[in-house]
Amino acid sequence: MSQLQRSWMFVPGHSERFVTKAAGVPADAVFLDLEDGVPVPEKPNARHQVAKALGWQDFGPRRFARLNSIVSPW
Repeated sequence: MSQLQRSWMFVPGHSERFVTKAAGVPADAVFLDLEDGVPVPEKPNARHQVAKALGWQDFGPRRFARLNSIVSPW
């Protein structure tokens, strides 16, 4: 049986400060956003920040990346 996910947190992926802080929150899941929460000029930086965070071993909550549509240029 899967565990109930009570709380989700969406974090803009371009902010290193927000991503680092999200690693220690008591949420059940953190969605590292590459979509609407990221200004267009920051999208390359967001991809870098999210890729780095997905590799962290000590990231507390379950983490997911919220991606743009496959037809999007991003």
